Amino acid sequence: PWFKERIGAEKLNKLWKWICWAVDAAEQIFGAGMGERKKKYVLNMAEANGWTEDVAEEELDALIEAAVLELTPTHAFEKTAAEDAEG
Repeated sequence: PWFKERIGAEKLNKLWKWICWAVDAAEQIFGAGMGERKKKYVLNMAEANGWTEDVAEEELDALIEAAVLELTPTHAFEKTAAEDAEG
C-alpha cells in the first residue's frame, strides 16, 4: 500500500507489468540458473526504458523478486523442499 501510494496505482500497475515481462524475457534468454545475470538484464531494461524514475533501488529489487516468485511454478518449490528432506 505504501509503495502504491507513493508512486500511484496506475504507475505501479504499469511498472509491475513491465517488470514481469522483463523477468520472463530474462528467463527465456538465459534459461535456468544465472540469477545475477538475469537480474542485471532486468535492471538494465528498467533503466534503459525509464521504468526506474521515482522508484528507489530497494523498491525495484522487491518488485523483481516478487515477479520471479510469481513466475516460478509452485511445484519447483515443492520439489526443492522434498529434495532437501531427502538429504
